[in-house]
Amino acid sequence: MAAQPGEGAVGRLAIALSLGHFLAFVDRFTLAALMPVLGPRLALDDAATGLLLGPCFALPYATAALFPRKPIHGLAGGIALWSASGAAMGFVNSFEGLAAVRLGLGVGQAAFIPAAMALVAARPGRPRAAGLAMFTMASAFGRNVALVSAGGGLAALAWFGVGAVPYGWRWLCVVTILPNIVLLMVLIRWRAKVSGAMAAQGSAAAPTPTPAGGVRTMLLYLLAAMPVLVIQSLAAWLPTLMARQHGLEPARAAMVGGIAMLIGSPLGQGLGGVMMARWPQARERGGPALVTLLALAIVPALVAVGAGTTVAVAGITLAAAMLGMSAFAGLFMVQQEIAPARRAQASGAFLTVITLVGIGIGPLAAGVASGHNAGGIAGGLMIVMIAAAATALLLLIVSRKLGRPSMAPAAP
Repeated sequence: MAAQPGEGAVGRLAIALSLGHFLAFVDRFTLAALMPVLGPRLALDDAATGLLLGPCFALPYATAALFPRKPIHGLAGGIALWSASGAAMGFVNSFEGLAAVRLGLGVGQAAFIPAAMALVAARPGRPRAAGLAMFTMASAFGRNVALVSAGGGLAALAWFGVGAVPYGWRWLCVVTILPNIVLLMVLIRWRAKVSGAMAAQGSAAAPTPTPAGGVRTMLLYLLAAMPVLVIQSLAAWLPTLMARQHGLEPARAAMVGGIAMLIGSPLGQGLGGVMMARWPQARERGGPALVTLLALAIVPALVAVGAGTTVAVAGITLAAAMLGMSAFAGLFMVQQEIAPARRAQASGAFLTVITLVGIGIGPLAAGVASGHNAGGIAGGLMIVMIAAAATALLLLIVSRKLGRPSMAPAAP
């Protein structure tokens, strides 16, 4: 039987796993930053691009997440598989090759993320809350840092002359996975701590993502996924939008869009936390707050569509902040709904729904809609935002009609 590690060791493990979550989202969104370069080279239309950014990742992720596995196997094997897939992205020359890369990325991250979240949630009380907050914030930073770092990498390649070499951007895919290798070596070295942390939790496998709480809970999962769907769509298409609509070079388009999201999303999540902490009435109105903020985010997004670059970036930043607040309200709403003793398992189900709906539907829907309106990808994103807000309102109304089930006794 593995020895149980001390609190300090478990805390360091939680930090390392949160770093892994950050790196997972960096690798997940690197393709979005490279699409202004890759799309024309591979003659991809917006529907094909949306398919790569969305379902080609989300469907393998959701399928693989259904299979429980020992945490150390999920952590090590997951990092190895998604890192190999990320490096391979630099050497493919077709849509089919990119689809295979995204499949490997989805399966690898599905092995890592649920196992990592189960270990982070192993500690009771405030350490659990702090660990989960750090773990979820890491994904927001990773998504936006991917755009900034890939844009900076493209600019650096051009500065040093590598950008003049055909496919010089491919080196970025290899460099991006180097931190993953370091993390993999650290986790293998800490395998005793991983086994001990799971033994303390009383389980040898990651939680199976089966939705808890019946139809109403699933409706709330879907409701909470609506702002995430918009955020994922915006992040996935923002570099392409800035390049097309504002004539920016691919490197600058990725950096400018990434900085706007990097400022707006964490700011919104922070403000959402303040809102829930300071106003007790907001804690019981997470659903209405989500819908209201999601609808209000349409206004600065509309302003951004028809404005110059500076005003557009300001509008995107404000919209990202409102969406961040809306997403936090959804997360808080779900946590309020689920009995504390079941939150670790329910969080696994919640993340699977978020990935399947947010990433699987959002980018693809925006890409398909771009070909059926005069506004192109900007119009496609607006259609997705309006549809998500309307769907969120409908889900809120239906979930309230079903009523709230009685809560199970609280756990430590």
